Amino acid sequence: MKRHTLGLFAAIVTAALASGCSSSNDGDTLQPGQGPSKSGARQGKADGVDVCTSNALPAGCDPCKEFGWYGDGVCDADLIDARVCAGPDPDCKESCWAQLAWLQKDAYKETAGRSSAAWPPHTTTTVQVHCTGANGVDSVIADAFMANHGTEPGVKDANGDVFLVEVRRSARVSGSREQLLSWVEAYKTCTCEPATKFLSLDGAQDDVMKKVMTTVVTYVQQHLVCTAPTTTDQIVGLMQDKSYDGLLAALKDCAWDDGSSWEAGLLAASQTVVSELGGTLDEYHVCNNDAKLQAAAWESFARDGAVKACDNSQAVCKGPSFLYEP
Repeated sequence: MKRHTLGLFAAIVTAALASGCSSSNDGDTLQPGQGPSKSGARQGKADGVDVCTSNALPAGCDPCKEFGWYGDGVCDADLIDARVCAGPDPDCKESCWAQLAWLQKDAYKETAGRSSAAWPPHTTTTVQVHCTGANGVDSVIADAFMANHGTEPGVKDANGDVFLVEVRRSARVSGSREQLLSWVEAYKTCTCEPATKFLSLDGAQDDVMKKVMTTVVTYVQQHLVCTAPTTTDQIVGLMQDKSYDGLLAALKDCAWDDGSSWEAGLLAASQTVVSELGGTLDEYHVCNNDAKLQAAAWESFARDGAVKACDNSQAVCKGPSFLYEP
């Protein structure tokens, strides 16, 4: 790049910064396309153009990056964009936001939706990123989900009903396109594995699962009271056979011996399981632990806008969360 060309380039940028970046159309103002091309502006980095040092930046800096080019999350004045980088700044022309949603179904059952808050749920999470351009049109630029060892969004049961139902949707969180897309990429790796292992009822032959079932059965036999024609032994048999629809139907004839609600009784049962098995369960998680970890990552991002990798060493991943209301 010739010396006088570099000098003109530096003068243009310096004048633009000093003038507050007027976008007037008079003859003294260069219009879009009249300034250096994007690649031409980048040549300043190799040539050591004085536009860097004259603005207290390191010699050989990238003018497009420093003075307003794509994806920096800042709406830079059009004069700098047009003259230095010869292109529009998307952050000036669009607004972007994201939302996290929680979807649930009854865990272990082959029917759609949630029958009761007292029944353990499976939780899947989803995130969407929207951007609205200068034309006012809203576009979904990212749509991701974490099935968390279970059901994916849109899958239907034998009756044609979608398994998962939305139980919560977060408030919108605004940010630049780049920032929100970066968070989505971090979200897609947000799981409790490999820090802890997934505990599945399908692995009933596993020693840990056998201990869980034994503890649950003992608790039910000690604290569940049923009236004819249902007996506690029938309830236990349905549990052991994994006949969950039959179990739900039969439980209408039963109640906890202390008079507590189904929700409170099941919570007490799950706490008993965790307590009696002690550290054995600390090495395991279920789907809801993953969802809680993803929710914590979202809440952190909503607070400070920083994109961070999920920390699956947290307590939220240690010990199964059988019950979860987002």
